[in-house]
Parts: sequence; structure tokens; C-alpha cells
Amino acid sequence: MNEIRYVNIPGNFITIDVEEWFHILNANIPEKKDWETLPSIAEKGTYKILEILEKSNNKATFFVLGWVAEKYPKLIRDISNLGHEIASHGYYHEELYKISEERWKEDVLKSKYILEDITGKEVIGYRAPGFSSLNYIETIKKLLDLGFKYDSSLFPAKRETGGNNKFDSRPFYLIQKGLKIYEFPVSVYKNGVFSIPLGGGYSRITPIPLLRHVIKKVKKLNNGYFLFYLHPREVLKEQPKLSDLPLIKKYKTYVGLKNYDKKVSILSENYNFVSIKDSSVFKT
Repeated sequence: MNEIRYVNIPGNFITIDVEEWFHILNANIPEKKDWETLPSIAEKGTYKILEILEKSNNKATFFVLGWVAEKYPKLIRDISNLGHEIASHGYYHEELYKISEERWKEDVLKSKYILEDITGKEVIGYRAPGFSSLNYIETIKKLLDLGFKYDSSLFPAKRETGGNNKFDSRPFYLIQKGLKIYEFPVSVYKNGVFSIPLGGGYSRITPIPLLRHVIKKVKKLNNGYFLFYLHPREVLKEQPKLSDLPLIKKYKTYVGLKNYDKKVSILSENYNFVSIKDSSVFKT
């Protein structure tokens, strides 16, 4: 922890993890060899998010799975051509702590090269599947060696895949071998009793007035910084669903889908969102 330097990066950031409906961690999902035969919603959900952002002239960072990018290269080009940022979410959506370091590096670089080949633009950011990096500092250092300029895998609260509530919800950087890499964590409101992460199932069940109140608190505590996350499947009322999830997992995965697209639209209308690559630290 003494290696990191917290830094003020005011701004509202909305981030989208572009993956399929079956890319649910800690669940019995179909085997990779069967993915191509399954119905797909990643394209439909992502285009819906793009429509929402276009109406309010907002820009976002899309953390894209390499597997999805190979299947829908036009979607990735469209995202990029509309002025949004394309960043890496890895290739296969596997938890970092379940695979070897060598396999992780291959996964990350494969995704990075695919995305750069499709867009013709450098990919500078990465987010671990499910925010699953347990040793964030070591992960960040490895990403720096792989040519990334920032990470957004830190989830500063408890969760079933990764998460570490010892960190603040503020951006920080560290320097290694004379190079600097930044961390853009998910925003989490903490009041000493409970934590409210801004994104995913937490935001789906939180009423808009309370959500806006929490965002106001978060921005005040973090010197104007606020980072939100969602997935393409979350803005679709109808979608395929995994059938054998435990009750609690099923609730977390599917609660609040009915009107979530409207909630995202309201947030987009009320906040000026920019992509991470367009933040102040990369403008100097």
C-alpha cells in the first residue's frame, strides 16, 4: 500500500463490460466449445447502451472481451467510431486467481491485439473479469509490463469474485521502472456500516433518488471522482438465463432488469460522462 499515490481525478466515468449473458462467474456456465452455438445478446445490449449515450452526447469506456470482439468486429468499430474508448476485458472471462500467470498474460495480450487490430487504435486500459484480481498491486505492475497505462479492476468492497475493502474509492498511481500506471476503481459509498457499489446489481435495486444521493456523496468524498459500471445484458428486459443458479446468485444476477435501461438513461441525462482515456491525467 505504501507504493501507491492517491491522486485527484475529477470526472464522471461510465464503463461497460461487453460480454455475453452466459459470462457469469461462480456459476455452472456452458463450456467454451459450445459458446458459438448459443443465442447472443452482447451486440443488441451494447447498441442499446450506445443509443442511450448518444441521446445525451456522453462518452464511455467499453471493456470488451476479445471473444466477443472476434465475433462482432463491426460492433467494436462502431463503438470506437462514435468516440468511445475500447479497452480490454481479457479474452475468455476467467477469474485471474483460477488461471496461471502465463495463461493470464496470453489471455490479456490476445485481447489487446485483437481490439487494436479491429480499431486501429492503441488499447491502454484493462479490467479483470469480475474484478477478480486479488493482489491488485501485483496485477497493476504486470499490466504496466504488458504496455497498459491504466487498470480498472479494483472493487473496493467485499464481493464473491475479488474485491478489497481496504482500498479507498479514489484513483491512484504507482511508478515502476520509471513508468507510471493508474488505477481507476469502481466507486463505492461507505458510511462505516454498509457499502454501496455504484453499478451492477446494487444499482439495479437502488431507486434513482437514492442513487443520485449516493453519487453526490461519493463525488464529495473523492474530490469529484465517480465511476459507474454495467453490462449489455442489464439493459435488456428479455434475455436467455442460466437455469441452475443458487437462489441468492439468481437474485443478484437478474433482479431489477425490467426498468434498468430507463435508470441508465436518467443517469446519462443528468451527468456528463467521459471515457477514462479522456480523463485529465491522459490529457497532459
